[in-house]
Amino acid sequence: MFCLFFSCSPKTTQPTSDTKPPVSPPSTPPASTGTKSTCPGFADAPSPDQATDNFVLYRDFMKQKDMKGAFDLWQKVYAVAPAADGNRSTVFTDGVKFYEYFITQTTDSLQKEKHIQEIFKLYDHMEKCYPEGGHVTGLKAFDYFFKYANRISKEEQYKLFVKSIEMDNGKPRYFILNPFTALLVDLTQEGKVPVAEAKKYEKTIRDAIADGLKNCEGKECDNWKTISQYAPMRLEALESVEGFYDCVYYKAKYYPAFQAAPTNCDSITQTYSRMKWGKCAESDPDFAKLEAAYNANCREETGPGPLQICNEHLREGRYRQAASCYDDLLPSIADNAQKAQVNLIIAKIHYAYLKNYP
Repeated sequence: MFCLFFSCSPKTTQPTSDTKPPVSPPSTPPASTGTKSTCPGFADAPSPDQATDNFVLYRDFMKQKDMKGAFDLWQKVYAVAPAADGNRSTVFTDGVKFYEYFITQTTDSLQKEKHIQEIFKLYDHMEKCYPEGGHVTGLKAFDYFFKYANRISKEEQYKLFVKSIEMDNGKPRYFILNPFTALLVDLTQEGKVPVAEAKKYEKTIRDAIADGLKNCEGKECDNWKTISQYAPMRLEALESVEGFYDCVYYKAKYYPAFQAAPTNCDSITQTYSRMKWGKCAESDPDFAKLEAAYNANCREETGPGPLQICNEHLREGRYRQAASCYDDLLPSIADNAQKAQVNLIIAKIHYAYLKNYP
């Protein structure tokens, strides 16, 4: 009889869609908590009352979807009072909305490029006028990630998000969490972010989500719910990086499944394998219980052979070696049903353990 280490499907977590769902930045820029902007505001305009009136009027035009009429007035405000009242970056963020609108209204690639350049000029100017905190840097990184990803590399996007977080004293703004999580996982798996650094920001993300869910109010709780449904599950992909998560993590996540079904081979073998991968010591009493349960319920004395070698790699948490071993075994299998079963096991290893979804 042809037997495999996993005769049934190992329990897996369906990966969240890798579309990195955007949680939009606040429509109203946050008020400055420090000193007023040193850039010109209403009070500095040649005609303060006129500048204020134009500000109110162009925003009314925007609400009425009259973008051309609004833009003409916005230009007048931006020319004399880009900092508005000195406390909010509204004039800048409205400018970004205008140019984003213009991008949708043309098929001319040169015109689109000009509008995109104007957007990032506005961000640069806004950063000079409102240098406090990581809001503007976060907006810039957010737009590069979701809208203009071809303009800078993933590594450069990641560095912008990190800069935003550090400018905010290690407390990330909610709207950067999903894209930052996606980049952190991808670049760590590619070996482009050191494991120690990745561990630091993995904790930063989880702490921010816990704090956001605990302290959110009203509609902002919807944003935190979206983030909590994506980021933690995306972070699970870091299980594929050997040594990223420790024994405590794997025991907390997988051991309850064994406790709930202590004679079920699927639960036993998956928990045993994951705790092995997490470097749990064999002297650990819980690990000893697992091994005893495996010997009593799952071990098959079929003698040494190529298949048993592959099974041993998988049982001991050597996932890449197991996948390679099963792959090498395929040419020697004549029966198509058995060959299909081995291919399925290889797919499960990549899907459930190496988090290599493609």
